[in-house]
Amino acid sequence: MPTKLFNELPEDKKQRITQAALEEFAANRFDDASTNTIVKNCGISKGSLFKYFESKEDLYFYLTDTVAAKMAQETEGMIKDLPEDVFERIAAYSEIEISYYTEHPAEGKLLMNLASERDNNISAKIASRYGDRSQDIYGQLIEGTGFDKSRSDILKWVLEGFNKEFLEKGGGSDYMESLAPYLEILRKGI
Repeated sequence: MPTKLFNELPEDKKQRITQAALEEFAANRFDDASTNTIVKNCGISKGSLFKYFESKEDLYFYLTDTVAAKMAQETEGMIKDLPEDVFERIAAYSEIEISYYTEHPAEGKLLMNLASERDNNISAKIASRYGDRSQDIYGQLIEGTGFDKSRSDILKWVLEGFNKEFLEKGGGSDYMESLAPYLEILRKGI
């Protein structure tokens, strides 16, 4: 988390630091992201950066927390109005999520990197910090649709596998095209 000194900075300087960090962590996974690049791009010294954040990890989690909260805030109203049919609901939610990523490409890439992080040390910290939020999302999507536990578990398992594979391949704008056949198979099969 940021230090008191960071919170006391002028807003424009905080924005420059945050934007430079966002761009670097969106372009690279955690281990490959460079604090040297961040400080160069925002015009501060490396010493200053570490007066504002105790470590690269603190900066990373500040950024991921901020982006996740922003996404949740911007999409919250849309999520409340999802269709009742579970498959239509999943498709609609997916479109909301992909639209957010399209409108906010750096934030979207950061969140995709977060979800697909492979380094054991940071992955463990991500799991500890965020738990299994995908389970929470799937639970909310399926809640009230009449799906029993076994059908819900099958649906979650398939969607998690699809999303994991999609993210490992680097994501892309064809998410909905790729997801549609799976949803149709699921609709007919479960």
